[in-house]
Amino acid sequence: MDDDRKEKLRQLDDEEKNVRNIVLFFLTVIGLFFLSVFIYGRFFADRYADVDLNTSLKGYISDVNFQRGVISLKLENGERYIIATTLAENLNYQPPVLGSFLTSSDWIEKRAGSDTIRIMRRHSLKRFEKYIFVLGKTIEKD
Repeated sequence: MDDDRKEKLRQLDDEEKNVRNIVLFFLTVIGLFFLSVFIYGRFFADRYADVDLNTSLKGYISDVNFQRGVISLKLENGERYIIATTLAENLNYQPPVLGSFLTSSDWIEKRAGSDTIRIMRRHSLKRFEKYIFVLGKTIEKD
């Protein structure tokens, strides 16, 4: 009877070790996942500069993304910017919201110390149109 009891205790110990090993394995995998996400974000992720009143930028837009009020821009010269504004509208244009209005190949310009963003869009070989948006404001219809 003692041998049966010892055998059962040994089996329980083995089962506990297996469960412990499985839990340890999954914790290790989860830890490695979070470590790799941290390393990627810290060293390899694209860096974007925040656009504020003191930011100066100009160039042709090569890529634009607009989600949840945040505009991410990549210019042809390689510079990357984020415009995080809840408001930049011009009701004279369609669409009126800056993030929805911007497209690749637009020329964008903003001077340091100014809240005005100027956009130039080519409509034909010789015809450009200029558009103006003000960060944090709505421009009413003329």
